[in-house]
Amino acid sequence: MGSPKATPSKSMLLSRALRHLALGFIVTALLPLIMRAQLTVGHVTGTITDESGSVIPGADVTLTNSGTNISQHTVSTSTGSYTFEQVDPGTYALRVEAKGFSAAITNGIAVHVQQTVTQNYKLAIGLVTTQVTVSEATPLLQAQDASVGQEVNEQLVNNLPLVGRDWTTLAHIAPGVTAVNGQAGTTSEAFSSNGVNSVQNDIRLNGIDDNMEFYGGFGTITTEGATSIIPAPDALQEFKLEEGNYSAQFGHSTGSVMDAVIKSGSDTYRGNLWEFLRNTDFNANDWFRTTATFPGLPIMRINLAAR
Repeated sequence: MGSPKATPSKSMLLSRALRHLALGFIVTALLPLIMRAQLTVGHVTGTITDESGSVIPGADVTLTNSGTNISQHTVSTSTGSYTFEQVDPGTYALRVEAKGFSAAITNGIAVHVQQTVTQNYKLAIGLVTTQVTVSEATPLLQAQDASVGQEVNEQLVNNLPLVGRDWTTLAHIAPGVTAVNGQAGTTSEAFSSNGVNSVQNDIRLNGIDDNMEFYGGFGTITTEGATSIIPAPDALQEFKLEEGNYSAQFGHSTGSVMDAVIKSGSDTYRGNLWEFLRNTDFNANDWFRTTATFPGLPIMRINLAAR
């Protein structure tokens, strides 16, 4: 005759329930962070073959960020393909190694927001200690998706004139974008993409919803809007304006999607200190006011910042 089964005590049941509840809270807290990261990263993919065109499975592929020296590692599949899904915007070096073949290294691979970089390799037969290094990757036509957009990098953000220090005005340089005046919930810096109402634009900052209605307002981010996240142009690394055929993960609006990323750190200590000054001594007077001998408008603006 078998012994009776032990019945769990109330304390054991309570402890088990608390563990399950804590696990549920952790998953719920981390899920938005994972989804948010997918909006601001790029991807690196490619196929590895030998000189005859036969695929090479099991090749070791290492992707290293040139600024932080943080590496990601993967292995080519049975079809010779490899993919890095979560790649922060920046410059990278890619190293490919396979037994019986010379190693291949490509430096200067630029990865941007919501971009898929394709880097294929043809390995030559030789010792692994022998390596072939390419100093800069050759940009290829992106064929992984049909999205249409305009990338604006740090140099453009710093060098092009801005209206009111609002970096969203640089969306006007993209094809199909026009300035909009007089629509409800907009200012003079608002824009329409391919004829869609300007309040249908979707603004994302580091993957976070940066639209005014998210903070209880109406419309999209402007220098005079209700949004609380307006980084200085100097703090912006880049942004991409996607105007059509973008991924289903951007399901917020029918207009364009502006996906911006703030600068991140590297493995060295560095920083910036800047001042933005605007007053009547530096600004030209209005032509009509000059002919009427009126002084220039007293426009004053001073910004001090550090990073």
